[in-house]
Amino acid sequence: MEKLQILVTGANGLIGHKLCEKLLANGHEIVALSRSKHPDLLKSMLGNTNFRLVTGDIRDVVFTKKLFRNNRFEAVFHMAVERYFPDPETAKIPDLRS
Repeated sequence: MEKLQILVTGANGLIGHKLCEKLLANGHEIVALSRSKHPDLLKSMLGNTNFRLVTGDIRDVVFTKKLFRNNRFEAVFHMAVERYFPDPETAKIPDLRS
């Protein structure tokens, strides 16, 4: 199996951190994106040379464009989720444009 550079969004989440562990075990290079400045679930991977933690928000268009411009991802696992409920008055769901 060839080594791939893979972006995992939501890397500090319940599923995201397990996915990072599995991908690292398979020899891939992981760029782990998390909004959290204290990624407790990722601590065990921080010393791995194939693991790089990036703190930021995928909804920030400038940040996201820079992330993709500065890397050559061969795969993306989008595990990030919005933790908040829609606004009950407008039923608006947050997305990249709001």
